[in-house]
Amino acid sequence: MYSDIINEYIRLLSRKEVVVEGLSTLPKGYISKKTINGKEYKYLQSRKEDKIVSYYIKSGEEEYFVEGVARRKEWEKELPAINNRLKELEHAANLLDAALARKMIVLKLCWGMDALPVEMKKQCFAFSDTMTSIEGVSAGREVKEAMEDWIAGKVSILSVFENVLSSYGFDKEATL
Repeated sequence: MYSDIINEYIRLLSRKEVVVEGLSTLPKGYISKKTINGKEYKYLQSRKEDKIVSYYIKSGEEEYFVEGVARRKEWEKELPAINNRLKELEHAANLLDAALARKMIVLKLCWGMDALPVEMKKQCFAFSDTMTSIEGVSAGREVKEAMEDWIAGKVSILSVFENVLSSYGFDKEATL
């Protein structure tokens, strides 16, 4: 019924993931040019703490840095627009249907978890297991096995979540 909203939400979550990951790898700063003895030199300049740091751009690197700085500027403008649209869709879902709103919350919480490297998945599970144990609610054998399957890439975190809800008697359609 609300498939267009969910599809747009998934598309935006996916785009946000690409932009955030891309921003972490793109050069930060601006390109400056200096002329020394009649020859032009280019530098990537950026701020580290309260100092401006310069990196000399070698002749073969120029295109990478120019394009990277330009892409960073575009993506830094795009990211707030994505976040605003996600908030608009979440607000609309809250007004339209509680089940739709819950589904979007679960999608947002689970998004990106499946793409984590194995070591990070292990750390996530160890942290989660420790926190629930502190609360006196250790994960059962089935949940631990499902999490091991998630770590191995055999199942999605969303399917683990849905199965845990079902094991406690929650109808996943009503919850999601």
